[in-house]
Amino acid sequence: MKSVLVTGGATVTFVALLQLTLNEKFISALKKNNFDKLVVQYGTQPTGESLFLSLINKLTDEDYKKSQLGQLYNIKLKDGFLIQGLSFDTDFVKNYTSKVDLVISHGGTGSILDTLRAGKKLVVVVNDTLADNHQLELTEKFAEREVLGYCRKNTVEELIDQVNQAESREFKRLAPSKGRIIQDVILNNIIKP
Repeated sequence: MKSVLVTGGATVTFVALLQLTLNEKFISALKKNNFDKLVVQYGTQPTGESLFLSLINKLTDEDYKKSQLGQLYNIKLKDGFLIQGLSFDTDFVKNYTSKVDLVISHGGTGSILDTLRAGKKLVVVVNDTLADNHQLELTEKFAEREVLGYCRKNTVEELIDQVNQAESREFKRLAPSKGRIIQDVILNNIIKP
């Protein structure tokens, strides 16, 4: 099963990211790239779960419910495409990031580093609604090093284009950390020669 993970971070719901990824046009593009599973982390806020469910309701009229543990939604579309939704998992990297083929993430430092350290392809959608936003600056520095792709305009078309590009290219790998990875990114010393 070829899968994509969408993570907007554990706490604040990244509304635009959920809207970009939980729509027919985007899911159709995933299917064209032979993906058959989309895992979406919607955050711990009740508004995140409500938004996730309202977007799912636009995609399908199939019945779905949370798992017995109350932590994971499993929604199977008529064509067999699987969408899973979760709020938070303390072992997120182990349980999700390490098991997918592509990650679409907000521009949070932890999410970027966890994904790149797991050796996964990454497309970043910067949350430009945050005050004093550092996500764009940091993401641009990583992109300059050719370790990820990112969206500048945050449109569905741009995200689809970035996913298509990610599927057809090999990104460079992060050099081992010396305990100063963010400083190294900013100082241009992060990629192995």
